[in-house]
Amino acid sequence: MSVIAIFAVITGFCLVLIYILIKALQKKCKENEELANENDALYIEVEEQKKNIVQLFHYSEEIAEIEKSQRKTGQQICGAKSNEEVIDIINSVIRNNNNRVRDNG
Repeated sequence: MSVIAIFAVITGFCLVLIYILIKALQKKCKENEELANENDALYIEVEEQKKNIVQLFHYSEEIAEIEKSQRKTGQQICGAKSNEEVIDIINSVIRNNNNRVRDNG
């Protein structure tokens, strides 16, 4: 075999190898792009979950305040000496609830 033939075979082999490597690289690039898109979607989901957690914490604080207020109201009603006092307590509860709804609405 001549040197040119050997060189042609080596060149052909190198071209095939380069082609295979390019295809493998293209596949990896596509996989990386898909992972980047998935990562972006997960980031958005995590940010939404963070907002939800903050909102849930806020709601739990409000519920704790309402429960505290209910206990206090129950004690006031139990300690009331007349129907007028009970009516005043109930009117106060209604006024407080209306204010809370208006402030949160």
